[in-house]
Amino acid sequence: MLSAGSAATRQGMRPHTRRPPSLRDVSKSANTQARRDEELAFLVLERVLGVDIKLADAGGGEKMPDGAWQLQTGAGKGIVEVTAPPDSKQMAEWARARRDGCPEKEGCIAEHRDIREFLEETIESDWAQENICKLLAQPADERHLYLRALSYRRQIDFYRLSDINEKGSTEERPDLKMPDGITDLWFEGRASRGAITGDAKIQVARFHFRKGWTTYTVPVPEQQLPPPAGVADDGVPQGWRRPKDRHM
Repeated sequence: MLSAGSAATRQGMRPHTRRPPSLRDVSKSANTQARRDEELAFLVLERVLGVDIKLADAGGGEKMPDGAWQLQTGAGKGIVEVTAPPDSKQMAEWARARRDGCPEKEGCIAEHRDIREFLEETIESDWAQENICKLLAQPADERHLYLRALSYRRQIDFYRLSDINEKGSTEERPDLKMPDGITDLWFEGRASRGAITGDAKIQVARFHFRKGWTTYTVPVPEQQLPPPAGVADDGVPQGWRRPKDRHM
């Protein structure tokens, strides 16, 4: 397993040399709010790591990570990017099948791939590498990539990383060759919830470049999440939701 590299250092620059924006350069808009998937990831990391995450990409565009925080020691900084593999074509096909009344189900076409193959393909994919480069562009002591899945075809592989079997353990997971400079990879697994106004329990698998695999079940209060995108009727009283103010 490769060790992650040390935090990036600032290089001297000539007066007119353009440099990538830093977290200090980002203009913060009071109207900017984390997306629902970002906020869920932030809450998971906050509960596991014991940190306070701020929204880092408000006004920063595609070049900034999603969140940033000070390490518990008070010295050093962590950053995180929340992303998912593109699956728009497959999701469109399933949506069309449902509209046409076809019996096709997502679960019926999911492949039970070798878990090592799945992990290697995920890390080496173009979309993952783009997000890794975004994290490496910023000086930080910890760089976290939080991965989700959009469709069942991909979710089934993510679930396998954090599912507990009848023996009380997860499927055997291989060590990873971590991209140099990345300290943590997170894979979001199953979510179970009771009433719409109650807490959800999110299963996540985390790979740390030194400590290896850890699995968590994290409670996430629905009240602290933004409403689902594109849902006309949120199902909760107006003003009930209270997402955290994450402006820096």
